[in-house]
Amino acid sequence: RRHGVTKIRYPVPMDTPHKKLKVDADQAFSFDAVELPHMLRKYYQYLYPANDLLKMLAANDKELRSREFAYEIDTGDGQTTYIRYQAYHNELQFRRALSEITPRKIDIGGIYPTELYMKKKGLMMSKPVAKELVFDIDISDYDDVRSCCKKADICNKCWPLMAAAIKVIDRVLRDDFGFMLLIWVYSGRRGIHCWVCDPNSRSHGV
Repeated sequence: RRHGVTKIRYPVPMDTPHKKLKVDADQAFSFDAVELPHMLRKYYQYLYPANDLLKMLAANDKELRSREFAYEIDTGDGQTTYIRYQAYHNELQFRRALSEITPRKIDIGGIYPTELYMKKKGLMMSKPVAKELVFDIDISDYDDVRSCCKKADICNKCWPLMAAAIKVIDRVLRDDFGFMLLIWVYSGRRGIHCWVCDPNSRSHGV
């Protein structure tokens, strides 16, 4: 997380059969960098699940206009810049913005007490009032008990450690805390995220 925003990274294509799976973190994102803007534009235009994401993040239009999105953007000279406090009125506006700026990374922030355009104009100094509770589990957390890989590398021998963590945390969140709306996602590199989307969990995420 960075200043109240939760990172979402690109999923890594895995064409290798699971029994032979071994992902080298240094090679997982190998591609022609010149093609990346074009690839991202097509992805955001036709493949990105914008509608499903917005339904998860906002119960109504007011929440959507008050929800912060932040982006890491390639400046074209090998450097990146980071922009915050972006908000949208609907899916079409959101998808159009993604297609135009083609962010390398999307971070999802909290819900502010008023619409974010006031924040960008310097008219609002408040903090978020709601944010989903997110748990981040990295495979590198298990480096002291695994011998097959180190750091961000993952193989079929050490991935069961992550599967066990999912089962334990999922049971605790459901049975002990009563949460029901849990979404488990691959973080894109070294681990998994659990988003607790129950409305009564949002006060714990800010």
